[in-house]
Amino acid sequence: MDTIKRLGGSTNSVLLQLPERHNPSVALQQDSLQNLRSLVSALDEAHDSADEEEFKGLVEELFELLDGYLAPFNAND
Repeated sequence: MDTIKRLGGSTNSVLLQLPERHNPSVALQQDSLQNLRSLVSALDEAHDSADEEEFKGLVEELFELLDGYLAPFNAND
């Protein structure tokens, strides 16, 4: 029987290798996924209000979160 392998990860996400997939996957906790959605919603609102400083700050925050989720993938290259 094939098993799922844990390759790494952090507190809020785990890097997994599913037996039927060539590339690893990341599993996020529900609250982390909700935080990403809330951040995208805030980006949309900042864009609509033309608040450039807030928009840039939110984009930077989104990149930092995504880079954190991508870090385990890069460590396994």
